Amino acid sequence: MTNAKTENIQGKYGPFAALVISGDTLAIMNQLKIMGFRWYAAKRTWWIAKKNVSEDIINQLKQIGVTFDSQNTPDTTPNTTPLTKPTKPAEVTKKQWVTEDEDMTRWYGFPINKAILSYKEKINVDNKEYDIDITVDRSYVMGGDAYKKTKSREYKGKPKYLINVSIPDLNYKKSWKKVSKQLWGSYDEDEFLNTEVKDIVKKDILEKSVPNSIRYMNDLAARTPEYRQFLNDIGGRKIFPEFNFHIEDPEYKGDYKILVEYVGVEEKAMYVYLKTNLKVDGAPYPKTLSYQSEIDHTYTVEDFYKKIQENIDKEHDKIQANYIEYLKSFPYLASQKQDATRSLEEMKSILHSPQSYAGKVFEELKNRGYIRPSKRQKQYSGLTMGDEIKWIIDSKKIVNDAYGSNSYLANTPEYFYAVVAYYIHRVVRNISSYTDFMLVESMRTWRDNMKSYGINIDLREIEKIVELIGKLVYRLFSKDVEQETQQPSTTGALKEFADFASKYGISTEGLENNVRNIYRSLAKYLHPDTVQDPIEKQEKTKAFQDLQNIYDNLPQEYKTANNWYERYVESQIQKDIIVNSMRRQK
Repeated sequence: MTNAKTENIQGKYGPFAALVISGDTLAIMNQLKIMGFRWYAAKRTWWIAKKNVSEDIINQLKQIGVTFDSQNTPDTTPNTTPLTKPTKPAEVTKKQWVTEDEDMTRWYGFPINKAILSYKEKINVDNKEYDIDITVDRSYVMGGDAYKKTKSREYKGKPKYLINVSIPDLNYKKSWKKVSKQLWGSYDEDEFLNTEVKDIVKKDILEKSVPNSIRYMNDLAARTPEYRQFLNDIGGRKIFPEFNFHIEDPEYKGDYKILVEYVGVEEKAMYVYLKTNLKVDGAPYPKTLSYQSEIDHTYTVEDFYKKIQENIDKEHDKIQANYIEYLKSFPYLASQKQDATRSLEEMKSILHSPQSYAGKVFEELKNRGYIRPSKRQKQYSGLTMGDEIKWIIDSKKIVNDAYGSNSYLANTPEYFYAVVAYYIHRVVRNISSYTDFMLVESMRTWRDNMKSYGINIDLREIEKIVELIGKLVYRLFSKDVEQETQQPSTTGALKEFADFASKYGISTEGLENNVRNIYRSLAKYLHPDTVQDPIEKQEKTKAFQDLQNIYDNLPQEYKTANNWYERYVESQIQKDIIVNSMRRQK
């Protein structure tokens, strides 16, 4: 049995009346589609907007067995009601409905017109008077987003008033909007325009926004042609203005250079960025020292240099702190360079004979706090690893150091220990290959750092050394490792999957990163539809079911890996090849 009733449905732009069909509609589904009904899966009903229901549709519904309650039978009498319910005399309403956009007027329920209000004002800015032309348009609010504009249900009956302000002497034009909170016809528009709208024009536009805009335009107009070209040359990186800067900090005391950054600089710019300008070996990418250093009220090149120097003097402490932070991000001081040199020699030895230095790396990881005694046990000075103490991986410190690619550590040879520690962290935490991109990025950062010291080493070679030392170090303490966060073991499920694949002659090379491909090969081989013999089909059906059960038990990260790690490493190597080739061509 099928029933029809009228009810409100919540649509994209608000609720609307609809004729809803419920019950056993399977037999009449095709007829409902032809009549224009749509399926509402959440309530298992069919619906059509009430405004689209005609007397013919009602008769067709009755013929196919749809029942109507007397109070729910839609009224199909043609709608002769005017677009709005006038609250004023008829002659006034007739005048209001003169429109410049018939389509939008019918949809929104109010007339669309330009210049429904026009008047002039005068404004005095910096002892100069300007004539202001103001017009107000009655418009509408569009629905949708920036990419797809639609008619808005939410703002039906609510006019948008566009306040257009222009200054003929300055070629200035700008618009503001004011959306009515009341429905059209429920308020006196003349009173609204002469009170609320004019109040906005006076307080928000003429007293605040317009004077600031006038000052800005006058400021730009007063700049000399040479100064405008000067700013454009900075933006085009043709010139690089420099300024002297003195750091008072005892450790980094000395004279430095500050450079005007080109970002955002053009002839209409009102501010610039200042950044470090340090030309020494191993210095990382320049750091921005000051954001939005104002250059308003500058009209010549000389004004520019004077204003920037004033800004530098004014923000000296802040700029100094940023500069020192930058200097600490790489080996800059003589003491830092000496430490880096010693570390470099140590790295050379480790790279030459990684197996021999596993013990040294292990001790260094302990000294740096990457491997430490459990906080739950009493610690004594001089203790070495043994049965009396539990050792754990300090994952938080490891991840922070490995992720800190812009820190001082990342720009020294000693970043190698953070890379090895991150590898061990992954092993202890049983983190699978879908997170290996961080390991590769840390190795790549260390490789680029070593290049600045004159050591060129292949990313694949670094990967092998890190894996070799990481496994050796892990064996030194793995029996006494206490995992802070117990992770469910996935070794059994993965081994079962590998054994199953080997049973049918499927290669399990790179298993952790290649589970999906191996699974597909097995599924293709074991699918029952590949054979015709009944006995063989039965055997393959059972094997195929066993495969599904084993695969379902695998953690999701193995299923989504699909050789991502290998492809990522290869992409980094290919990227390096391309960059080096481009450099040689230059």
